[in-house]
Amino acid sequence: AYYLAGTYKFGNDAVKLAYGKANQVGITANTGANQVSLGYDHGMSKRTKLYAIYTRISNNAGAMYGFSQSTATAAGAAGTNATVNGLGASPSAISLGIKHSF
Repeated sequence: AYYLAGTYKFGNDAVKLAYGKANQVGITANTGANQVSLGYDHGMSKRTKLYAIYTRISNNAGAMYGFSQSTATAAGAAGTNATVNGLGASPSAISLGIKHSF
């Protein structure tokens, strides 16, 4: 597995892009996944910034990577596709926030 991330800063703003890839597990077919994240930061002051991030995980047919360690147990029985984090699902998320350093 690997994960690459980069940031391009301009003025008080920054654009962030990240890509991660997990290869298949051992000889088990279709167990890999890719993750892409795109983010934007806006500096309001030296200590405060607003941010937005979009991320998506694209699982192969036999994988169910998600956004937490409990994804596998929350997804239900192996072999089902009944939930957003089931085998082969492609969960995505949007994060919005403000960061202030004290």
